[in-house]
This record gives sequence, structure tokens and C-alpha cells, in this order.
Amino acid sequence: MRESKKLAEKHSKPVLAKIYRAYISELIAVFRNNPNSREISIEGDCVWGIFDTPSKADIDTTFSTASQAASLIDILNYKLSKKGISKINIGIGISYGNSLMIKSGYKGSGVNEVTWMGTLVAEAAKLCSYGNRSFSDHEIMVSKVFFYNLNDQNKSLLKYHSTYDCYHGNVIATLMNNWLKQQV
Repeated sequence: MRESKKLAEKHSKPVLAKIYRAYISELIAVFRNNPNSREISIEGDCVWGIFDTPSKADIDTTFSTASQAASLIDILNYKLSKKGISKINIGIGISYGNSLMIKSGYKGSGVNEVTWMGTLVAEAAKLCSYGNRSFSDHEIMVSKVFFYNLNDQNKSLLKYHSTYDCYHGNVIATLMNNWLKQQV
């Protein structure tokens, strides 16, 4: 989520709680809807997921999940604006490759969690930080490897971003966007 500190300056704690609860719970629902979802985590105002993509079609399904997340934010913003609440802004980063999953912590201490390691997670987080960073940055940022594995239709929705050496676009889920248009 972009500029979440500004939200805290504008709204009371109960309003912030409603914003974050809706944002986090709905993103989790979108991620869980992807049959290849393996891990969903929440860190502050960040919701992230790990998706298993054994085939190229699974990569396109993951891209579709990202477009659904983007459309979800549009729907949330519509509902927030109707209540006089500030809109939220996000960045979405997607990378492709292998990652190492380990159990870390101290057994029996209650602090024994799955940790994802490697360049894949770091690259996705970096791409996420670029999403909607400035006027010329689009919401969804994808790595070159992820882009090259997309089908031609999905590739056509993105363009190369030379500053960050990745591909980006403002991509939406058509059905969700059509529903939103009917509401407005």
C-alpha cells in the first residue's frame, strides 16, 4: 500500500481499522482463489503470496490474480469514496523463478515459521516498491522472466520500463471492472 502513513494522519483509528481489514481480507480472498496459491502472508500494510507455477498456463493464471487484485482496489476505492474516506493506492510486483522455503525459528518457542528465501522474493518485493511509485509507473510491475513466460495476449497488456528494467501495466479484471461500471 502506498502512502499508508498519510491515511493514518487523515483518519481515526476505527476508520483505519476498517480500511485495513477490508483491504487485507479481500486481497487474501483473491489470492486464495488461485488454485496454485501456496503461501499468503501479511506484513504491515503488505499482503503477498507465493504461487506454484509448474506450467506456462499457471503463470498466466497468476497474472490474472494480479489483475483481480488491481480491480479489487478499484472497487474498494469506489466504496471508500462513497463514505468520504481517502482512496488507497498500491503497487503489485511479480517475479518468476525458484525459491527456497525453510522452517525457521526455535522449536517449541511458538516462533517457528516458514521463511521464503532467495532472489525471487526480493525481486518481487523490489518490483512491488516500483508499482505506482511515480506518475510514469504503472500499478503492476513484472520481471523480464515472468513477462517472457506470459501468453501473447497478456504480454500485449504490458510495456517495457527502461528505468527499472522490467515490464509494467495498469491491468484490470474485465468482469470485476464491468461490475464496478454498473455501480457508478
